[in-house]
Amino acid sequence: MVRKAKGTPKKKDIIINKNSEKKIFSPNDIIEHCKSRIVDVYIPSMDACIRCQLPVGDAIYTMRASAKTDDEFKKLLFKACLVDFSDKQMEKLEKSDGLRFMELFSMVMGSTDLFTKAMGQGNIKN
Repeated sequence: MVRKAKGTPKKKDIIINKNSEKKIFSPNDIIEHCKSRIVDVYIPSMDACIRCQLPVGDAIYTMRASAKTDDEFKKLLFKACLVDFSDKQMEKLEKSDGLRFMELFSMVMGSTDLFTKAMGQGNIKN
């Protein structure tokens, strides 16, 4: 008697793409799609943009694992997104006008649409 291991998919559980118009990504397509890109985040009070880039996946994982709270993780992620700042400049920024700092923080952290658009299909070569 042969037993199936629990969780082994049955034919009816396997999902097959029935829409032949959908593109199938190669490993290189997926790597390109997930590539971290620099985006310009607009800061209204400055009427200017700041360059930001999401860190690589392993760095985000490490930040998440080391942070004790969500707020601590967001602070680490915010710092990592600011590509043009040195550690010394970041320290000065954190000691600056609190309201302006919070606006900057909010705009950068709220710009997931920009990061998502930068990774969108328009940037993938077929």
